[in-house]
Amino acid sequence: MGQESGVSTRMTTAKTEPQLDLVRPEGRAEPIAAPEASSPEPVAQVRPLPPRPAEAEPPRPEARHETPVRARETARGADPLALPDVVSLRDVVLRLVRGWWIILLTAAAAAALAFLYLRGAPVEYTATLILSSVEDSGGASVPTTQAVGTLTTLLGGTGQSESVSDYTRFRYLMLSRDVARRLMDRSDIDKVVFAKEWDEANQRWMPAPGWRTAVRRWIGETFGIPWYAEPSVDRVAGYLERRLKISNVEATPMVKVEFSHRDPTFARTLLDDIYHETDRLMREHDRISTEDSIAYLNDALSRATIVEHRLALQQLLLRNLAKLMLLDTDQPFAARMLELPYASPLPTAPNALLVLILASIGGVVLGIVMVLCVDALRGR
Repeated sequence: MGQESGVSTRMTTAKTEPQLDLVRPEGRAEPIAAPEASSPEPVAQVRPLPPRPAEAEPPRPEARHETPVRARETARGADPLALPDVVSLRDVVLRLVRGWWIILLTAAAAAALAFLYLRGAPVEYTATLILSSVEDSGGASVPTTQAVGTLTTLLGGTGQSESVSDYTRFRYLMLSRDVARRLMDRSDIDKVVFAKEWDEANQRWMPAPGWRTAVRRWIGETFGIPWYAEPSVDRVAGYLERRLKISNVEATPMVKVEFSHRDPTFARTLLDDIYHETDRLMREHDRISTEDSIAYLNDALSRATIVEHRLALQQLLLRNLAKLMLLDTDQPFAARMLELPYASPLPTAPNALLVLILASIGGVVLGIVMVLCVDALRGR
């Protein structure tokens, strides 16, 4: 009984408190004391082991025939409309080859539209005028830079003067409102330039028919904006500024003036009229300024007492007198025509070959974009 009670007591203790089975080392008589229950040692926490990596699935039989882009999309379960990270050139070429008929149709459609445009586009001829500067033309409105500099120095100035040559002024005045007004007074340039707006039966101006006029009318009436103005000096000057092409001939001071119009005769005549009207305008302006300068120099010369001042004034007076004599001649004043204006024998616009080539290239590019978009939408 005593043994059984000892066993049961030991089993009960084993259920409540864990006992450490310690082995007594040989050669020692002292027993190893068990740790006290009042100060238990902290038990180390056991971290769970990481999960085992999943075994790779064997490749599917149909994966052998997939493209690299399709294989990556299938492996990651990506959206078929999403663009891949890397697109191989071979895959792009295969997509374009599958959609060759789309590219061909867009190129043919673009070429057909270009053909229709060429059938209705107005044919224009280009007239050309070559100008050069007149040598020893009398200088600017205040002549003899040396005399002016000497007189300015004597009067206590810096002796530096800036002037614009007559040739530069001639080039600027060709596109001025004054020349446009002269052209309107001497010819019916406005009725030729804006022929679509002239009603010959009623002898009045009216908006040109067409969809552009309808759009401008709708915008103007909707927002309360003036949308039409009859041809005037400002409109003619703006037309000349847009259509006249003035450029230097290579690296020379010569100037090439070009103008394109449906009527080659009108284009050639307009360049001739612009040249002569600009020359007359400059003569009139310079004659008035030169006569005023002569009157002033005569008065200043009569009151000058210093010899150096009188010499400078005399040089200016002689130069202005020479310029006034030049203004009364029929010789070119600021610019000279190297040859009469001439027009091209064949139309220069539109360039049929260039239009067809550009339209075909644009159609091919549009077809390529359409093929890639359709292929992306289909999830290929």
